[in-house]
Amino acid sequence: MQAKIIEKIGQVVRGEIAVEELPGSTTERITIGLAFNALAKTNPSFEGDEEGAWWRLDASQRKIVRAFNPAYRTRKWAKLARLV
Repeated sequence: MQAKIIEKIGQVVRGEIAVEELPGSTTERITIGLAFNALAKTNPSFEGDEEGAWWRLDASQRKIVRAFNPAYRTRKWAKLARLV
């Protein structure tokens, strides 16, 4: 699943697809939305609820978010990851 998500991130970066038009599962879109700070575009139902979206992700998806978005490398998000 990680490779699939990273490929979709590459498609967005290369301009092949708009972030709001990404196909895929809810958690794939959440992962990409958090990675790009575009959760409102990928999963409008989670707009403003980053913590709720974070809880939906598994460890490998959280790792992707942290790799692409430094905001999720803070103590707050590391602490939430340990609670799972």
